[in-house]
Amino acid sequence: MAYDGPYDSAFYQTIAEYDGEEVTVIGRVDEVVSPTSFTMAGTEDTEVGPLLIVDVGAVGGFEPDMVVAVSGIVHEAFDLETVEQRFNTDLDDELHEEWNGGPYIEAVTIGMPDTSA
Repeated sequence: MAYDGPYDSAFYQTIAEYDGEEVTVIGRVDEVVSPTSFTMAGTEDTEVGPLLIVDVGAVGGFEPDMVVAVSGIVHEAFDLETVEQRFNTDLDDELHEEWNGGPYIEAVTIGMPDTSA
């Protein structure tokens, strides 16, 4: 795994280095954008901007301010049309257009962070 840790400004500033790599980030659900996507905010580091998380398997049961661990593939630039074709899905253009060109994570698993460490 290329990165396993908090979603913070240090990770966000180096996100391009992880393009195509699998990472696990822990952060707070900021906004549920659609049934298949939400934005993540930092847990401690409030200076970091929101990061789009896309899970075409459906993002269910997550609400703003929940702390979650997301494992998935980093992509440097979100392209709505490419994502729709790749996953054979139809995302709401209006809800996702503001994320075009920005980094995102294609979620493989989303769950509660392991706090037993």
